[in-house]
Amino acid sequence: MLRMDHEAARALLSSAACEVERTRTALAVVESGRCATVTRFVGDTEVLLGAALRRELVRHVDECADCRRTAERATAGEPWPGTAASSAPLPVLEAPRPAVHSALLRALGPRPARRRGAAAHAAPRFDRGGFPLAPKDRAARRGRLRSRAVTTTVVATVVAAPVLALWAAYRGGPMGEGQGAASVSVPDSLGGSPGEGAYDHPYGYEEEAAAEPAPPTGRPAVQRLSEVSVAVLGTGPGRLTVEAQPGGTATHITLTASGGELVGWSMSADAPWLRLSQPGGVLRPGQTVTVVVTVDRAREPARAWRARVAVAPGGSVVTLEGKGGAPS
Repeated sequence: MLRMDHEAARALLSSAACEVERTRTALAVVESGRCATVTRFVGDTEVLLGAALRRELVRHVDECADCRRTAERATAGEPWPGTAASSAPLPVLEAPRPAVHSALLRALGPRPARRRGAAAHAAPRFDRGGFPLAPKDRAARRGRLRSRAVTTTVVATVVAAPVLALWAAYRGGPMGEGQGAASVSVPDSLGGSPGEGAYDHPYGYEEEAAAEPAPPTGRPAVQRLSEVSVAVLGTGPGRLTVEAQPGGTATHITLTASGGELVGWSMSADAPWLRLSQPGGVLRPGQTVTVVVTVDRAREPARAWRARVAVAPGGSVVTLEGKGGAPS
């Protein structure tokens, strides 16, 4: 809210209040347990309501007829969530000019040398937004940084078996050929079940994908990327793009449909400790869905583990690696 005029701040707060009301109504519908699609979240205290999952819940309540009737009964006598404009006055706090000027000079000036004693601890600390940090907030931040160093690190790598088969064959080709294209197309009309063709020989492909860069012998070098995107293209008008992004304790897998017709998709995990926010569905052309993959700490093995999430159509596989904590 810093450096914003009154109208922009009011619009931002109104939008935030609208999203809060829609989310509150969606959670009330989930707790009612009337819809089979969202009953898996009833009583579950381990699922983190992130931005992607919140958007999917709100969208489902808006589109599902049963959930919409449940929401209408829950908000009977009140306006539909997010439609009533707030008439409350906007509180505006003006920062004291001398204090702002002093803080600005301190932030832009040369960093002082480390001082000893109480004077060093009395200096204020600020977060990325420019707000001062309380001592307890600083201690909590240090605790979070320490916990991140010992928690499970999930590395998501999208592996498309047919694509890697072509890539492995290309690596064995004659020297002096091109370095390969930036994107690869794979037919989505492979047929079979959602997991068929995804586990035939996965480890050989993964070892080649995780290899170090080859010496300068004319063969292409392999680079490890934090975000990998594989487009699964088919001979028909329906296409599916798979993107995987690790984020802290969860992995977000985004599916995007393109083409001229509906694309039915499904997703399954081969490990019992992986939980999917949505196992499957149908996407319209241009529609996007994000599936959140979390780790069940109670069922996670107390050792290094590797699991795979199969995406159909196309036979794409998202490989997750982690290490469980020691049993108490």
